[in-house]
Amino acid sequence: MKICILYGGFDKEIIASLGAIESVYKSLSINNWVEQMYVDKNNLINFSELDYDFIFVLIHGKYSEEGLLSIELINKKHNLASFKSCQKCYNKYNSKTFLSPFLLVTPFCLYENQDYEFFQSLFGNKIVIKPIKGGSSVDVFICSNKNDFNTIPKIYGKTMIEKYICGSEYQVAIIKYNNKFLIEIGKILSNFYTMDQKYGNTKYYTTISNLDQKIENKLKKLATHIFNLCELTKFARIDFFINQNNDIYFNEINTLPGLGENSIFVKLFEKQGYNQQTLLELLLKIEN
Repeated sequence: MKICILYGGFDKEIIASLGAIESVYKSLSINNWVEQMYVDKNNLINFSELDYDFIFVLIHGKYSEEGLLSIELINKKHNLASFKSCQKCYNKYNSKTFLSPFLLVTPFCLYENQDYEFFQSLFGNKIVIKPIKGGSSVDVFICSNKNDFNTIPKIYGKTMIEKYICGSEYQVAIIKYNNKFLIEIGKILSNFYTMDQKYGNTKYYTTISNLDQKIENKLKKLATHIFNLCELTKFARIDFFINQNNDIYFNEINTLPGLGENSIFVKLFEKQGYNQQTLLELLLKIEN
């Protein structure tokens, strides 16, 4: 198969792409003819003119996960979610608003110049401040006092405030292939999974969830339900928090999880016998 890997990016999430390109290129090159193409705001290309059997996108965040690139690749085989699905998932405020009638989500509110006391009255002393768009824990802060709140950068209508959930974070890797779901669950080992932890050399996660079987089954069922509600058809990573009462809170959806050799998405499927190369080959087989 003739494959073009698009890597680079248009925002701070470029670090995820640069960290994965070497191992992804090596794995895909085992059974395919592969070319790499770097893209950023200073190196733009006409995506619709790319002539390959498969466009493998490693561009995270802006333009890619918000769905615009899916439109340009509409008549080509690629690994991105559809524009419609991206619109439901990439904007965290929109995804939680959309999903909240169906399941428990982390309590949230849009920032519109309210003060710390306002959010404290809603969510308690400890809150999470994050952009409504983006991933990789970029510009995400945990705040527990007024002074910190006032110094953390926030943008009217583009920042959301959430209740801090005291518990553990679990990430569910999910692939739909031949109308069947492959699902695995991992646990984050830190209280706040930072960008440096995600892309550093030390692994801050475990592929062993140690969940009670009933809770694990419920988590998998919720992940599948969210996958279907968002009209996803290929793969995703869906993140949850579970508190001490075993309440499960939906946190966010990542329609293009990290695919580097040490990413939690790749490592989780080692439990089903896949390595990075065979997992990427499976993703190539999923129809648009």
